[in-house]
Amino acid sequence: MNYIENRQLDCMSTQNESVKMFDNQFLESFTHVTPYHVLAVWVPVICYFIYKALFISQTSIMMTGSLMIAGMAIWTLLEYWLHRIFFHYADESKPWSIKMNFFVHGVHHNYPNDKTRLVMPPVAGILISQVVYWPLLLLAGANTAALFAGIILGYIAYDMVHYATHHSTSQNKLFKILKRHHLKHHFNNHDLDFGVTNTFWDKVFGTKS
Repeated sequence: MNYIENRQLDCMSTQNESVKMFDNQFLESFTHVTPYHVLAVWVPVICYFIYKALFISQTSIMMTGSLMIAGMAIWTLLEYWLHRIFFHYADESKPWSIKMNFFVHGVHHNYPNDKTRLVMPPVAGILISQVVYWPLLLLAGANTAALFAGIILGYIAYDMVHYATHHSTSQNKLFKILKRHHLKHHFNNHDLDFGVTNTFWDKVFGTKS
């Protein structure tokens, strides 16, 4: 058994270990999220934007499908850079930066198998989606709805795959590649292997171990 698999077993033995992030119970409740929350919030959003593409923007079914595939591809790049730049940003000379890093992503690295902190809280997802949507609207115009539906679909795939890499024992060949890739990010080097749904951008940008 290799080092990565050993470290995964170590984590699985304490998979319910967690930490309280807020003294206020109301705020604390927003930090505990499951894949079901992600699906409940974002699947209706995807349905709305598909409807908008087909019936408001009058985009053909084939073009809508093609644009959604393009949106999913765009997400893979967003996923990489969000993880590499935003999630891992921490300036040790600035206490606020260290604290922000913990709340944004550090808590996941400290407690990698906390089942309720493996997917993005909807509040954070909504904020990030706005940063993506409005520039996309300026650039893509009438194609925005279908592209955005694809981006959100890619995001859902990211959250589901991320959860699975920590808790699924699937023997699917592709899944095992992604799982090993992500666990290397956790247990070998936090500065490498940022992709979750793919390893492509790590190869392109030289961050694959």
